[in-house]
Amino acid sequence: MANRLVRYEFGAGIGVLSSADSGRLVIGDSLPATTSKAMYGVAVDNSGNIYISDTENSAIYRVDESGTIFLFAGVVGSQGYVDGGYGVALFSEPKGVAVDNSGYLYIADSQNSALRRIDKTGNVSTLASGLSGIYGVAVGPNGVVYATSSTLHIVWQIQPNGSVLTLAGSSGAAGNVAGVSGGVRVTGSTARFNTPKGIAVDRSGNVFIADSGNFEIKKIYLDGWVVRYSGTTIGDVVGVANTAKFTSLGFLAVDKTGNAFVIDAVGGTDKIKVADRNGTVSVISITATNALGITASSAGIIYVVESAGGNPSSSSSSSESSNSSSSSSKSSKSSNSSSSSSSSSSSSKKRH
Repeated sequence: MANRLVRYEFGAGIGVLSSADSGRLVIGDSLPATTSKAMYGVAVDNSGNIYISDTENSAIYRVDESGTIFLFAGVVGSQGYVDGGYGVALFSEPKGVAVDNSGYLYIADSQNSALRRIDKTGNVSTLASGLSGIYGVAVGPNGVVYATSSTLHIVWQIQPNGSVLTLAGSSGAAGNVAGVSGGVRVTGSTARFNTPKGIAVDRSGNVFIADSGNFEIKKIYLDGWVVRYSGTTIGDVVGVANTAKFTSLGFLAVDKTGNAFVIDAVGGTDKIKVADRNGTVSVISITATNALGITASSAGIIYVVESAGGNPSSSSSSSESSNSSSSSSKSSKSSNSSSSSSSSSSSSKKRH
């Protein structure tokens, strides 16, 4: 199997089957020896540009709609913690990726315990630090950033000025508390999660969490109420919210109509599942194993990154991708720092 980026047109009646991999390959297959073994987080901006975090190589890639890929930030194969421009900034095992409506990119820089921000010129800065176990990241419609800690079992809310508060959960206290407890709605530090990973925000500002250790999707409403949205115990069951079951949840995405998408690793098969606005779960496609990242575009297109190696539960799995014909990613030195696409199918090109 190769590293791949695949698109699915959910709801458009195009290539969505529950019994087979029905996506369209964007990039993948022939990767040079310098690439990583796994891709990880993925996000898409309003122009259709796709961003992928390479956890193993501590790099961020950008792919345009034609499948052209190039290095966007970081130095391939070099870990560190350096803010700055293209060819200077360093990351250490980046995981979740999110992009806001203005095109600014946010990175869960896991081993640096930091939320990094990349502006439209390619300059990397630190928005917030001291975020131990940061895993997933999402941006709300008002520009507020949300992130999960898979080790502290909490959800953070980070303001544009970098101030951090714990939105839900109690630091270090794993558990499963949501809905109503003692006749009172569960909010804030009363809520409990167990290894939350993926996170997404819908157009209204409601937050969805892939609560992996509890095999559930949880939802945080605008008033802070935390509920179980879908899932019960471990298993592989589709259907209504209170009987559906998940096996292994990682990243999560929400589309423009409020459907929540996850990749559920079931035995040797990874299933792309959707929980609709009522929490009812169905399978939209079956993909190859080691599908790690998932995102939804403003146009309703679902993108999934699949790995030639690596495991979603590993702390440092990730990978790069390449062009669907002959593919070639950028190496650690790729040129200037503007935002249009570049890198090509078989030779490194300048970023311009």
